[in-house]
Amino acid sequence: MGNIIDYVKTYGKFTFSEMPFSDVDSLILSQLSYMNFFGCEVAKGKFIAKISDLALIDEAVLTENTPEPEKNKELLYECAKCARFKNLGVSFFVNETDEKSEKQFSAVTFKLSDKLFYIAYRGTDTTLVGWKEDFNLACLKKVPAQDSALAYLKKVAKKTKGTLILGGHSKGGNLAVFSAFYAPVFLKHRIKAVFDHDGPGFLEEFFSAKKMSRLAPKLHKTVPQSAFVGLLLGNLSEFTVVESKAFGLFQHDPFSWQVEENHFKICKFTDKISKHTADKINNWLKNTDVEKRKLFVDSLYCALKKTGAKTYFELLENKNANLKKIFSALKDTDPEVKNIIKSMIRDLLKTNIKGKMKLPKNNL
Repeated sequence: MGNIIDYVKTYGKFTFSEMPFSDVDSLILSQLSYMNFFGCEVAKGKFIAKISDLALIDEAVLTENTPEPEKNKELLYECAKCARFKNLGVSFFVNETDEKSEKQFSAVTFKLSDKLFYIAYRGTDTTLVGWKEDFNLACLKKVPAQDSALAYLKKVAKKTKGTLILGGHSKGGNLAVFSAFYAPVFLKHRIKAVFDHDGPGFLEEFFSAKKMSRLAPKLHKTVPQSAFVGLLLGNLSEFTVVESKAFGLFQHDPFSWQVEENHFKICKFTDKISKHTADKINNWLKNTDVEKRKLFVDSLYCALKKTGAKTYFELLENKNANLKKIFSALKDTDPEVKNIIKSMIRDLLKTNIKGKMKLPKNNL
């Protein structure tokens, strides 16, 4: 048993004609989408570049603002030298971040064969503006990245012929589902499968469960056993639970997901703690009006910005001092909003295993 890197090392010798495409392959391509494929012929729509070419990109550029940079590099390098992945064409790479419109969007398309293409939507990167767009899912009908994701699907579909597979990790999973859901009818017929790897769901008032049921046969959702992100705004009843070697919130990391032989190691249920935390937030969102949800999102983001951090890594550089700044910034916030933020932070800190973070003693 191992992770997705071990899977590539063991089963990378088999081409897709020898061993069919699976949800493990989908997670691998979704993870590769986190890297910055600049400096290569990947944006021109002609699939000139192959995965083997991407390994030649400067490492500093390749992994900028990516979580787990060393593991990302190892995954790419293993893919670049194995029969299963090295000759896959890569194109239509886009990367857009706009702090003003609170948008973070990136995607890339892999050519699996002349008639099969995988569109990989990137999840949230380490920038705080990317986080803010995720927070906005709690109060907006749609966020800018979702519009971009649908436009991207239409663009790739227009430039290619054949079958499409959509997928992504975290917010990328949400974008994949959103794009398939809102795709024109003629385009829906070209979509073979949609892979949502631990992505958040959608507000019930903006998403039709009846229409979603039509997508269900093509939808493959996977979450780790201590799922949190993938249970937020949850309106997808069917999902597969994957065993993870990480603890708590860190199970969101795809490199912690366990692979047994050539498939994920499956669990029967998510654990009670993760379900309790997600249910608490989901119930609050369900029973709270849109204006208060927006206040919650804006208050949390403004508090994070008070630290001066631009990325997740900068936020963690001086964890305890930044927590004090966050709580200080929340001092005059609406009491109900303040309490839910405080409760959420406490729950999430319980999962922190990379260094203890103490809550400030000052009252909120």
